[in-house]
Amino acid sequence: MTARHLPFEGERSLATRDAVASNVASAHIISLDTVKSRAVRWLWRGYLPLGKLVTLDGFPGQGKSSLLFDIAARLSRGAVMPDGSNGIREPSGTLVLSYEDDAADTILPRLIAARGDPSKVHVLAGVRYNGDDVPVPATLPRDIAVLDDVLTERPSFRLVVIDPLMAAVGADVDSHKDQDIRRPLSRLRMLAEKHNVCIVTVRHVKKSPGTNAITAGGGSIGIIGQARVGLILDRHPDDEEMSVLAVTKSNVSALAPSLMFRKVGHSFRDEATGDVIETSVIEWEGRASMTADELLSARDDAPLEQARDDAQWLRDVLAAGPVERKELLRMAKDQGIEERRLERLAKRIRAIKKRTGQGRDHVSHWSLPTSPATPDKHPRAGGSDGSDGSAEVKPETRSAKVHY
Repeated sequence: MTARHLPFEGERSLATRDAVASNVASAHIISLDTVKSRAVRWLWRGYLPLGKLVTLDGFPGQGKSSLLFDIAARLSRGAVMPDGSNGIREPSGTLVLSYEDDAADTILPRLIAARGDPSKVHVLAGVRYNGDDVPVPATLPRDIAVLDDVLTERPSFRLVVIDPLMAAVGADVDSHKDQDIRRPLSRLRMLAEKHNVCIVTVRHVKKSPGTNAITAGGGSIGIIGQARVGLILDRHPDDEEMSVLAVTKSNVSALAPSLMFRKVGHSFRDEATGDVIETSVIEWEGRASMTADELLSARDDAPLEQARDDAQWLRDVLAAGPVERKELLRMAKDQGIEERRLERLAKRIRAIKKRTGQGRDHVSHWSLPTSPATPDKHPRAGGSDGSDGSAEVKPETRSAKVHY
């Protein structure tokens, strides 16, 4: 069956799709009775599927890069994942496209602090054109073929990190337009499947993210649409030093539990130079009993101490029993709490809202949950390799070498 039209984007080959201007296209149809079903393969079950695209959205300073280098370090030594589950047991490689962090003073120290093997982690520092001595940053989709070559030459890579995605896309790509951003993402998706790697694209969260975690990341909704798993990172609503990793969507499994971790300062002495290198390391703290939407809904731009006090005020008001919403609004106004913020506080304490009556005669009462929801803190799970599943480290004196 032939037709005179352009092949649709998802069916063009990596090498020829941009070159095709007009052609006689031949449809490639697969009968499902000829396909063998298979289970999804995982780098980290529930969070990082192999052969797929993943988005990681996060607020500034919550540890997006630190989290990914903790995972890269575990992969480099074949260690268990943060929840104690087995990842890929053989040491595996990671390729990093970083547009914000320096390899020598930021990326490598984080990897060493997390007990990673630097020989397993590589940075795509740039692309040289026409024999130029100075490389330029890799740009998508222009340099997809370069990335394809790198993954072909180094089949040990299992994780590719693009941090952040918006810096990687070319100037001719409008990341807020669905049609524009799907062009590089569809090719990244094909690349992930071809090389059996998990490609993680990192995004900053919008200035006004709302309460829907799926739409919180910057750029077009098509970005999270292309991803098979979406992750989000934010601070714990009751502990400013704790971050929570939550799953916003998953097309390949049930939503995995939310997990908590802290970023802790760490230093080590470089053997070659004698310099003391200061960085940070992640300490995992177990599960958090909140979904991605609940995490985002509980976000409050007020100082943490004030947010805690206001949440406690609402708990105290509801402690004696259900209170009508209109009365709560009046009481909140006296406390200087506006309606929108009162709603956020209600979500934070997981208040139960019960509506009775119909139309204009309806009445809404708020009450406390029957059992308070508190974060689950589990002991760190141990692994068969003798590690405890955390990134807890001791000072190291390994000589720092950057590998490109």
